[in-house]
Amino acid sequence: MRARAPRGARPEAAGRGRSHQHRSLDPCTSAAACRPRGRDRHTRTRRAPPALGNRAFRSPSSGPPTSVASPQGTEQSPLEQSVSNATAGHLTPGPHQVDVDGLTQRYHVHGSGPVCLAVPGGPGVDWASLRTPELEEFLTMVYVEPLGTGDSQRLASHPHGYTRERYTRSLTGLLDRLALPRVFLLGHSHGGFVAQHFALHHPDRLHGLVLYESAPVTGPEHMAEAAARVDAFVRRNQGRPELPSALAALQAVGSSTDDASVTAALRGLLPVYFARYWDREDEFRAFRSTVTCTYVSTQHETGEPDVIDDRDALPNLTVPTLVLVGRHDVICGPRWAEELHTLIPGSRLAVLEDSGHLGHVEEPEAFARAVRGFVESTRTDAEPRTGDAVPEELRGLSGPVLMPGTDEYAAECATFNLNLSFRPALVVGAACEDDVRAAVRFAAGRGMPIAVKSSGHQFVSPAEDAVLITTERMKRLTVNGDRRTVSAEAGLRWSEVLPRTADAGLTPVAGSAPEVGVVGYTLGGGQSPLLGRTHGYAADHVRRMNVVTADGELRTVAPDNEPDLFWALLGGKGNFGVVTEIEFDVFPVTRFYGGGIYFAGEDLAAVLEAWRSWLPTVPEEMTTSLGVQRLPDLPALPPPLRGAFVVHVRIGYLGSAADGERLVAPLRAAAPVLLDAVGEKPVTAVGEIHMDPVEPMPYYDRSLALREFPEKAAQALVELVGPGSGCRLANFEIRALGGALDREPRIANAVSMRGIPFVVFGFAVGGDDRADDLRRDLAKVVDGLAPWAADRGMVNFLSPDEAADTDGVRAVYGPERYDRLAEVKRRHDPANLFRHNHNVRPA
Repeated sequence: MRARAPRGARPEAAGRGRSHQHRSLDPCTSAAACRPRGRDRHTRTRRAPPALGNRAFRSPSSGPPTSVASPQGTEQSPLEQSVSNATAGHLTPGPHQVDVDGLTQRYHVHGSGPVCLAVPGGPGVDWASLRTPELEEFLTMVYVEPLGTGDSQRLASHPHGYTRERYTRSLTGLLDRLALPRVFLLGHSHGGFVAQHFALHHPDRLHGLVLYESAPVTGPEHMAEAAARVDAFVRRNQGRPELPSALAALQAVGSSTDDASVTAALRGLLPVYFARYWDREDEFRAFRSTVTCTYVSTQHETGEPDVIDDRDALPNLTVPTLVLVGRHDVICGPRWAEELHTLIPGSRLAVLEDSGHLGHVEEPEAFARAVRGFVESTRTDAEPRTGDAVPEELRGLSGPVLMPGTDEYAAECATFNLNLSFRPALVVGAACEDDVRAAVRFAAGRGMPIAVKSSGHQFVSPAEDAVLITTERMKRLTVNGDRRTVSAEAGLRWSEVLPRTADAGLTPVAGSAPEVGVVGYTLGGGQSPLLGRTHGYAADHVRRMNVVTADGELRTVAPDNEPDLFWALLGGKGNFGVVTEIEFDVFPVTRFYGGGIYFAGEDLAAVLEAWRSWLPTVPEEMTTSLGVQRLPDLPALPPPLRGAFVVHVRIGYLGSAADGERLVAPLRAAAPVLLDAVGEKPVTAVGEIHMDPVEPMPYYDRSLALREFPEKAAQALVELVGPGSGCRLANFEIRALGGALDREPRIANAVSMRGIPFVVFGFAVGGDDRADDLRRDLAKVVDGLAPWAADRGMVNFLSPDEAADTDGVRAVYGPERYDRLAEVKRRHDPANLFRHNHNVRPA
């Protein structure tokens, strides 16, 4: 995606420092699963490491009571009435116990709102490890002490006999004693296994299900994945003096046979459960020192393991489900979350990007936001949120249907550019492909146009008469390291994909801005600041796409079954349907030499000429661009850049650091350097090449492809944006293309830019009150470079002010390519339902 403005700070991972929607070494796995590879992983009689859960550890009696009643005079919702309808004594704040099947069941109540039962991991881990005050702000949390754990009664066969069926009977009895017909159920790790078993057998007792760090299966397959994840953790933490003791505790837990030894082992291995324990030890030390565990086995009374495989049953699950996972969980990690999401119809998937097994401790706000959004979407009293005007055909979708006049509608319609927003007739927040099909069929049946939004980085029109389909809830991601492929749903951004591919030693042809959506970027071609000149456009490496076309049919489009539609989709952007999933190749790249070098803006002429003369001398492994930037005076920027007028030379080189140093030397010598941020980096730091912003802003933008960039063009650019020009643009940049970007891929597509060596892009920051002035500033620079303009354009760089009619779009693609696209459009969207874009009209 195109650049926006420099931030002067490293891009944030999703969920880190901000709330984002987005799994324990798990009890049903043998302890051997946690050992480094090469060791025996087949001991079935040893105990697995327990699963956990709160950074703010509290004893059952700690903290002031929290009222569960609604404020006086406030009308209660149906779910909130379920609290007051229960026997008051059983749901007052604090510890309680009831008799279930002749056994004492202990539980703890905190918070207010709809009731949610929370089942901790292990089995055997203390309930307080799962306590989450952020959930208690909107839910009445009933934290269960499972049988055999803490103060709940032990079976006569203890420590054996605690099967999922036994726990499910206990939960059912607890709901009966609480007089609660339906509740939300949250299960963490082994508690997730219990929760999904309960949901499969008692769906009528649940409003919704949260599977937090769960998995559909245990046994050898689960153990092998866990071993690989532990190996990756070890590699990430090599050199840490504390690592050997954590790994020793991981080994020791398998031989623990009493409460004291299993608690000691659990506390010792705890850093493995976190994404960054040793970087944040001050935050987590208290949690580590207070967590406790009861020794409970995962065996039947007979001594046989309670092995789990729900893969055949989960497709029949009818309960609304949120699957919640930490990106760096070593036991029930993203692979299993994605499989659960795939198996459970209409489920949501949320990934906590800076968490391991304990996201409610590591990223509590992001964790709570994901749960809150899910709860609000499934509450039976939530209809006013979408309004009584929601058409009958769109009721009952997995995702929300939003009508004008609500805060949720406004948020769903927002874009990255604060000057622009969608204003559709209604919004379908698609959570699955069936939602997309329903939305398209609804629109087609009424002759309404369709607009599509993922991350909202490219906007063409407000779509006032349209059905807007948003895909940000569709987050399924599969990385196949053996095949070197990725399958990504339409709601994913590159920032969510890059860490996963990096874990497999691979990288995609991602763009300069990691917060841009994967699908939209790829459908527009996708020009990478790192892999572009060696591998071509992102579109060149697509294998297949799932597409809902204008007839409401879901098609799998590949070169061998839909060659014309496949060709048109890749480069034709959103003109032909809603792409719900895309599969593409990734490459064995793990690092690069790159970043940015900043010079004073007064040296633009010298730096630009050095860069222009240097370009023909570098290999295809070198990708580069140059930006002229007027930076804001912000504390987040390094001191030399605050409020500065600078030249930003960007470098992305796939060769060695030594070769990179040699190649870049002529640029460093072009003028005095203000700041040099070029060096050896992991591939996940690709965003540091351009330093594009991640926060929305108000701006206006323009772009232009150049057939050449001779000395006269460079001089013109200096006059237009250099010192003394009076230019007010925040950024104006030129990107060098060439290499594999010029070559036709093995399977042709509609990407329009092959053979064009340069593209320029600029933007000016300001609101609607400055629109005319800023548009004039942009036009002055773009028009000044018109003598060197190419005869086509880059689709992903087009602004709402560009290619605004058929002639303009035809010029972007070129006549022959446009005519072929129009013919494909005639066959697949003859009514031009998909027209709120840079539109290709049906032939």
